Amino acid sequence: MRNSGAADVPEAVAKRRRSAVEIVLDAIMHDIRHGTVVSGDRLPNETQLAEAHAVSRGSVREAMRTLASLGLVDIRHGDGTFVSTPGSLPYFEPLLCQLLLDQPSRDQLRELRLVVERGMIALVLASATDDDVRALRAAADALAAAARDGFAPDRLADADLAFHDALGAATHNPVVARLYGFVMQLYRPAIEGAYEDRRPAARGARYHRALVDAIAARDHDRAIAEVEASVAAWGAWSRRPARTAASTAGAQRGVRRTSTSERTRHTKGENR
Repeated sequence: MRNSGAADVPEAVAKRRRSAVEIVLDAIMHDIRHGTVVSGDRLPNETQLAEAHAVSRGSVREAMRTLASLGLVDIRHGDGTFVSTPGSLPYFEPLLCQLLLDQPSRDQLRELRLVVERGMIALVLASATDDDVRALRAAADALAAAARDGFAPDRLADADLAFHDALGAATHNPVVARLYGFVMQLYRPAIEGAYEDRRPAARGARYHRALVDAIAARDHDRAIAEVEASVAAWGAWSRRPARTAASTAGAQRGVRRTSTSERTRHTKGENR
């Protein structure tokens, strides 16, 4: 896997100093585009990538989450990270890739999501069938169960996004559903990061259930209020110190976490 160069960075990104995450993204995407790695190939591990690009392991993890959300890689816990098979890329992959490389702020993503979800609610209330409501309840329950059972962050994100897929499907408008799915994919790296602590997932399931109740009652004002409350809660949670609760839980389970001094050594020379 080569060290990345500026030639492969989109022009909008090249005009400013690249972050460590962008360095890793650029390197792996270059290798995929140029056939250095092909479908089914195992990528170097987290430590190898961090050393190769002089970045922290945390930056490598964030880059892998971004690539997974694009459908470019398949993260198999306990086995490694592999280049995905052809045909698995999301519908809006080129635009999704560009927006993720531009690294929109969480406030910008929150505003985008509010615009889309507020607009969807009337359509969902008008179109959702009893089967749609049952599918939404099942998806909300699945997220709650995944949080309770201690699923890994990527599987919690899968469960969360499955609810939003069901919400999009309840519009019975495939264009709206695809656009909404695209918006939620922008959220995925941040969702996985937050779900290193299971508490946001459990709270998210409660918000999802409250929204389903409002949809079942055909209560527009209540549904809008639940959407706004959910997005506001997400914004508040995302501003908390990163991974503090997760680190505490990990220590209680005897999971070794990287110390501050180790992070400093890994980050030395990181272009972030």
